[in-house]
Amino acid sequence: MKKTEDFYKMLVENMNEALWLGDKEGNALYVNPKMSELTGYTEKELMKINAYEGLDKTTSRNAQYSRENARKKQIRTSYDGALIHKNGKLRPVKISATPFPDGSSICVLTDLQHQKSNESVYKTLIENIDMAVWLRDSKNKTIYVNPKFSEKTGYSLRELLGKDPSFLLEENSFNELTKLGALQTGSQENFSYEA
Repeated sequence: MKKTEDFYKMLVENMNEALWLGDKEGNALYVNPKMSELTGYTEKELMKINAYEGLDKTTSRNAQYSRENARKKQIRTSYDGALIHKNGKLRPVKISATPFPDGSSICVLTDLQHQKSNESVYKTLIENIDMAVWLRDSKNKTIYVNPKFSEKTGYSLRELLGKDPSFLLEENSFNELTKLGALQTGSQENFSYEA
């Protein structure tokens, strides 16, 4: 039994995700070292901070709502949010929470800061590229167009969002359509044509 306990303790203390175990009021019962690294607080300091106070207002509301619903249904929940780092800055995280019958819960927090930084770089590139870019979902509904696409078609993202853009094909000449290229990526198709 002692070997198994030591194994799980080592596993939790060395995992690459932050782990928080709390009671039904949101008070910490246990945090792993990664939680300290993620928040900037020592493990001792974290034990004195209510979980809801360590999150930004929107995430705190979502966490409380999610916790109540999950507890009633005894289901695991997962959502993106932000915690408040000791330096006062918001840190984007994915929170995966599992409730226990007594009202306590265990949460695994994944740091999304690097991912969000990459998304920002890609978004800047797409918005400034000298090529029109259109993204659609698997139901052929527009989810994004860059400024160059709006410039070329005369339609803004707001006008196209959630719409089937087939009407654009009818309005454009055959020559414009021959410039249209498609790249399949998962459940989205990206269409672009050069300016």
